[in-house]
Parts: sequence; structure tokens; C-alpha cells
Amino acid sequence: MEKIYLILSAILYGTLFPPHNFYFVSFIVFIPVIIFLLKNESIYSSIKWGVIYGVLASIISINWIYENRGADLLTRLLSGSGLFLIVGVQYSIFFVMTTISKKIFKNILFIIPIFWMIAEEFLFYDQFSFPWVVPSLIVSGFDLFIQVGDVVGSVGISGLIFLGNILILQIFFSIKNNKKIVLSLMSVSLFFLVVIGYGYVKIDGLNFQSDTTKLALVNPSIAVEDKWNDSLKPKLIERQKFLTDSISKFNPDLIVWGETNFPGYLKSKHEDVKWFRDFSKERKIPLAIGTLGYQLKEEGYDKFNSIIYFDENGKTTQYNKIMLVPFGEFFPYSDYFPFLKDISLGQANFDRGTKYVDFQLENSKICVNICYEALFPHFIRDLSLDSDFIINVSNDAWYEGSNEIYQHNVFNKFRAIENRKPVVRIGNRALTGYYDCYGNYTKVMGIYENGATTIDLKRCSDGSIFSKISPIIRSTLLMLGFLIILISIVKIIMNRFSSNIKGV
Repeated sequence: MEKIYLILSAILYGTLFPPHNFYFVSFIVFIPVIIFLLKNESIYSSIKWGVIYGVLASIISINWIYENRGADLLTRLLSGSGLFLIVGVQYSIFFVMTTISKKIFKNILFIIPIFWMIAEEFLFYDQFSFPWVVPSLIVSGFDLFIQVGDVVGSVGISGLIFLGNILILQIFFSIKNNKKIVLSLMSVSLFFLVVIGYGYVKIDGLNFQSDTTKLALVNPSIAVEDKWNDSLKPKLIERQKFLTDSISKFNPDLIVWGETNFPGYLKSKHEDVKWFRDFSKERKIPLAIGTLGYQLKEEGYDKFNSIIYFDENGKTTQYNKIMLVPFGEFFPYSDYFPFLKDISLGQANFDRGTKYVDFQLENSKICVNICYEALFPHFIRDLSLDSDFIINVSNDAWYEGSNEIYQHNVFNKFRAIENRKPVVRIGNRALTGYYDCYGNYTKVMGIYENGATTIDLKRCSDGSIFSKISPIIRSTLLMLGFLIILISIVKIIMNRFSSNIKGV
């Protein structure tokens, strides 16, 4: 019966992701998972059911992967199934770690949230990372609860969700055994009182600096089929140049084009480079242009998904996307094994950038990240450490009309809270707007709205504990994970060795 409840839990969990906002269900949805983990003793069963749980939840929550407008049906099925399997493996890590830890700890119930946090940290690791199906996302609408993200980050919020499930499960255990019912009720009440109370104090004390930075956003709303149509490219570029010229009359501190909204290798187009350089010098307005980038090598060249920044003197700085989508923008480990690039699942085969880049404005500093990079809390923290504002540009037209548009946007809410810095997002065929440093969202353009607009951003006066301790959180959880696995392996070997000696 536990297995049926486990399957139902996975299905229900998958339905809780944005745009749905049933965040209150998140504090009971994992109870079948916890019961299974408390009873299960088999590592094989943990692997199997962890994969099943992760795959089922991802099929329900991110089935929009199959709607990729840039690939044929077979490619969508192969690449999408690959990502579902990655999520399944990620969940199996959590299931296995909990199971093997029974050989170390007598009672693992209240350690389960830590196991999840360790597993979620593994989701951000290396080239198979796809940290989309995470518990924190399903409470994105619970503003008071997620303010604690400025201390524990989104990984900690996921851990708190599991802790909430455990405390509520304790109530059921208490009622069943007719013991400590009042204590269990008090524990749940105290848990929510502390977390929500912290959020209330934070939001009630909103504190912004008085000076503002004005950004101009150029968003022409380009269909995927049009962007890479060679005959339409000149028209698209001229349209955006016109919008750029028009919006410059409002004297913004920076003008931004979205992800690859210059559809080609900008630096190879000398006339266009001259136009942008002359514009920024004459108007004294910097530009940040989403485009394809490249770097020549002895043999061939590396190609990147890039943002090119033209400062007021026309000098250029280039940010190359570092975190790439597995099976979407590259084949995992193809940089170590080049023959993997010949396996085509529709991926763009971009090369990975290597450097964090800040863009200096007159009175502030910004950092940019591209599309999928917004999913990574520690990465955005490192990227934005010396910046005042964060800008995310994303071409969501690949999944036009799907739930991806809402889910992808919401990740930026957590990045704003974690760092207590405003996050601006330009979404092509998606939502365009900004989160202030408390996660309040202001929409400035609708999904299909096109044109140019300005926004005024204020810095947050509050700092972020998370931005100071993020490396400690990450390294501690990863070391704990490796240590638990190592101790468990040693203990299993010793038990088997001891059994063999007794057998002799």
C-alpha cells in the first residue's frame, strides 16, 4: 500500500508547480515518501522507487519539455526523456542516502530534511545538473514562508518543507498512539510561527535606498521560427535598433536586449558593431546585447550564448553563458569527449563560458545571467556578489504557451530574496518584469507584448546572510553527503567481514 501512496504523492507533487499556487499542500505531499523511507531497508528498492518518484513528478510538472518548438518529435522525446531520467536519478540519491544512513543513525526521522538538502546540492553539481523539480518551487506563492531564503537559500527552504511534513506526520503518529498529541501540535505551531514570523518581520520592514537606476528593456517578442530565418534577420535587427533609439530619449542608465535577440554572431557584423559602439558613445548610454559569441582558437573556434556590453566609451565586454542545459545546449561531458558532440539530440553544442562578468554603470554595477542559469542559487550568488542588480535574459519562445513560462520566471524570485537584490527578467514570448529584493513582482510586459519600456530600480538596504555563508552551506552539505556514504560503505563491508568470520 505504501507504494501506491508513493506514486500518488509523486503525481500530486507534480501538479503543485507554478502556475498553480496550492502551496499549503506542500506540507503533506511528502508524508508518503517519509513513511516509505522509514520502512524501507533495501538499497535496490530505494534506487528503483527514487527513480520512479522523480520521473513521475517530472512528467507531471515539466511535460512541456516535449513541446520544444525547435526540434522534431523524435528529438523532443529523446532529450525530454533524458532530462526526466536525470531528475529520477537525482531523487534516487535522496532515497538511497536515507536508506544507508539507517546503518549509522538509530532514528533518522528528523535528519531526513538534511538528507534532502544534501541531495539537492548534488543537483547543482557538474554537467548532469537539472535542478528544476525541487520542493522550494512549489511554495513560491507563500511569500511569508520563503523570506527565510535570505538565510538558508532555496535549498534550505526545501529542507524546511520536508521538516513541515515530518512535524505534521508526527501529529498523526501521536493521535494513533494517543501520546504527546499536545506536544506535536505545539511543535507544528512553533515551526510555522518562527518561519512565517521571520517573513512578516522582513516584509513589514521594507527598506530601500532612495537613489534609483533606470533600465530600458527592448523586447520585440520574436517567434522561434522567425528569429533564425535568414531573410527576416535584418528586419528584426532594424526593428530593435529603432526601439533602442526611441527609448534612449528617456535617458536610461542601460539599455538591454534579450537572449540572442541579435540573431547571429554580432562581433562578426562590423557594421552592426559600429552602430552599437557609436550609439553608446554619442548617447552616453551603455548597451547590453544578447547575441551569439565566439572565440577563435588554433583550430576552429568556440561558440557561446553571450551578452555583449558596450560601455559609454564604446568599449566592449562579453559574458559567455556558463551553466548550459544538458541535452539542450550541449551533450554532457562532450568537452572531455569531443565525439559526443556528434550525437545529436537537437542540442546547440555551445561551449561553456569560464568567467563571471560585471557591467559597470555610472552609479551602480549589474551582472547578467542567461536563461537556465537562474536556477542555480550558489552560482547566482557568486556571479552577483559585487553587483547591485541582477538581470536574467531568457528566450522562452521554445516553449511558447506552456507552464515553462511561469516556472522559469519564478526561479528569479528566489534569487532576489537570497541575495536581497532586485532581479530584472526579459523573457521573449514570456513574462518581462522584475522582482524587488523581497520577491515582490512587477510585470512590465505581457507574454506577447512587444516594444521597449523603462523601469526604475531601487537597491535594498538590507544585506543577505545567505550571500555571506553560501559557500559554507554548500561545502558542509556536500562533505556531509560524502561522509555519510563513506561511513555507510565501511560499515557494510565490516558487517559482511564480521559475518564471514562467524561463518568460518
